[in-house]
Amino acid sequence: LKNTEEMKLNVILLVLGVFAIQSVLCASKAEISALTDLYQATNGASWKNNQNWLQGDPCQNKWFGVSCYLGSVTEINLNANKLVGTLPQSIGNFPKIVEYVLSENKLSGTIPSSLFSSPASYFFLTSNQLSGSIARTGTENKNVFDFEFSNNALSGSIDFLLDYPYLSLVNLSNNTFSGTIPNGITQITSLDLSFNRLSGPLPASFSQNNFDELYLQQNQLSGPLPTLQSGNLNGQDIDLSGNQFEGTIPSSYGNLIKITTLALHDNKISGTIPQSLSKITNLQLLTLENNQLNGTLPTFLQTRPRTTNFHAENNFFSCPLPAWCSPAPTGNGACAPCVDPSSLPLCCSYSNNGCQSVAQYRCAPASCPAQPGFSLCGSRPVNSCSLCAAPALADNPLNSIPVV
Repeated sequence: LKNTEEMKLNVILLVLGVFAIQSVLCASKAEISALTDLYQATNGASWKNNQNWLQGDPCQNKWFGVSCYLGSVTEINLNANKLVGTLPQSIGNFPKIVEYVLSENKLSGTIPSSLFSSPASYFFLTSNQLSGSIARTGTENKNVFDFEFSNNALSGSIDFLLDYPYLSLVNLSNNTFSGTIPNGITQITSLDLSFNRLSGPLPASFSQNNFDELYLQQNQLSGPLPTLQSGNLNGQDIDLSGNQFEGTIPSSYGNLIKITTLALHDNKISGTIPQSLSKITNLQLLTLENNQLNGTLPTFLQTRPRTTNFHAENNFFSCPLPAWCSPAPTGNGACAPCVDPSSLPLCCSYSNNGCQSVAQYRCAPASCPAQPGFSLCGSRPVNSCSLCAAPALADNPLNSIPVV
């Protein structure tokens, strides 16, 4: 009898223990309420998969797309699940969450500020219809590593990137962000800001970044090309095309020996193609078309096979061109047309007070530099002032070929 009573007691204790463990492993009321809000705000009844949603506990019943650890929601993954609607303010009410994966849906409206106050480190909201700016509230979680918000209609400044000191991966492409790129985001290793409305020069801090990828194409960025020294880019791609960058191609780009793509087309880049680019032995794509480059092609391009993916059309390279990139039928036209230097206008440099010319240049494009000290030869009076020192070619602000 005594043994029987002890057995009953053990069974009772076991059952109570199971219930205690289950209660510990259940989501909190606040988490269940937040998940319910998400379901109702995004037409959960019409989701592609809503298995077990709103039935019992989300952790115990394994609601589709919800991952838990010890009774706390750690991930919401509803990627490409036909969510339609807006994100509720309670979306941030998950004290142990690590990752939100809500890409490829039809989410609209603004992103609630509570999302960025959650402890999550990874945010995937690409390919939705989200709009508005990303607020800076001062309550942001600093331990964010990855922002993936591409292909939306987000707008405003991207200064919010300064609030996340550990942010490493950023993709804000194909939105309508505007303003300048903030100075000081040196910890980011993969940055995609392409197809936005960003403007102004690049921040000085770019020279400190160790980029794996850098995509800035199709904005309104200006000023000189960024300085990227050896070790600043460990990955494969640099795309700065479709902006208003000017000046010359830094010879230091030849030290970026690991890249396979260098896209600088559709800018206002001048000068010659640096011979140093020959050191990038893995380079598979080099696009320089629609700039103001001049001079002769460097020797490493003189014999480059026609099958190499190289484009430098619509510049001011001197004739004759290498046969392989001359106009058809001789070549593939990749560096055509060319310019006969003798056909360019003869420009002279003058002192600031208009003294006689001290150097003559053939300038490309077909105009003299719109800058004090330069004009068409003979267009300024020659006076008796002392001669000015001839400017060095390297200091000449535009593409120019000294007259020998």
